[in-house]
Amino acid sequence: MGFIGGSFAWNLYAEGQDAVVDYAMEELIRNVGSDARKHFKGGYATDWADNPHVLGAYGAVRPGKYDARTKLGAPIDDKLYFGGEATGGSISALVNGAYMSGRFNAQQIVAALS
Repeated sequence: MGFIGGSFAWNLYAEGQDAVVDYAMEELIRNVGSDARKHFKGGYATDWADNPHVLGAYGAVRPGKYDARTKLGAPIDDKLYFGGEATGGSISALVNGAYMSGRFNAQQIVAALS
């Protein structure tokens, strides 16, 4: 898995799936050698840039500010709950962190309503 950023990424993504995969393969070969090609079975670029729920966005914590994730995940007046990959605790920034924080919040909401 790899990430390409900035205007270069937007322009490359506009060229289509094959262009993104070809670029990634060439960069992999440049970094680890041509033997990488014989181990490559196929590639895929996500629709992250076109997905209407995210439009290419992602979050990152500034150095020294990791505790902001804990504050973000705290409910407000037992009425407003925030979940997602940013509030995933030790597995933040991962899909399973998003899942776990959503599950935890659902349990918290049920408890608050009881």
